Amino acid sequence: MRVCIVGIDDEYCRIGFEYILKYSIGQVFPNESIESYRFCKPGCDIVFVDIDHLSMPIAIATLKSIKPGVMIFIIATLESKFNRVNSVLNYKGVFLYKSEQVNILRNIIKSKIASILLSMEQYDEINVDVSPKELTHCQSIVIKLIHSGLTAKDISAMLHKSEKTISGHKRSAMKRLGVTTNYELNELRLFECISGSFGQPVFDN
Repeated sequence: MRVCIVGIDDEYCRIGFEYILKYSIGQVFPNESIESYRFCKPGCDIVFVDIDHLSMPIAIATLKSIKPGVMIFIIATLESKFNRVNSVLNYKGVFLYKSEQVNILRNIIKSKIASILLSMEQYDEINVDVSPKELTHCQSIVIKLIHSGLTAKDISAMLHKSEKTISGHKRSAMKRLGVTTNYELNELRLFECISGSFGQPVFDN
């Protein structure tokens, strides 16, 4: 996955932000390698722009240069400044408040990335040819979030999907894994964690 981080010149801030980013993406794509760039490189999947360290004309020009379909996170200390540049994107950018707590930043990034993945047709279980024991990306994400302690209702609110959709992914995943109860699902997770294979042959990452 190619990630562009623009405008963060302070090396310590950049290192800290990259840690948050890798953790958040790793929760959704545990085996995904991340390539980080300091400018808007063609072919990037996600762009983070710190507009506090860019002049308004440069910030707007940078955002306008990003191709449609790329997820954009705008980092700022003032929401008013975010709203001004976000209008250029027809309000499609995601606001990251610079002084926000780390765990909240992680959850915002993680939920936005996961929601995009669940909405992509190529990851729809109907269109993916997988063996009975493998999970689609959608199913894998839902199961991972359930294992983190979230309920279907929690996941529904986080990913902005109906609870019926989330429950459907869970049922399909359990069927593929050969389990029928939440207890069996948790037992399988514990076994796979101990054997070191959890998420390898079972999850299709």
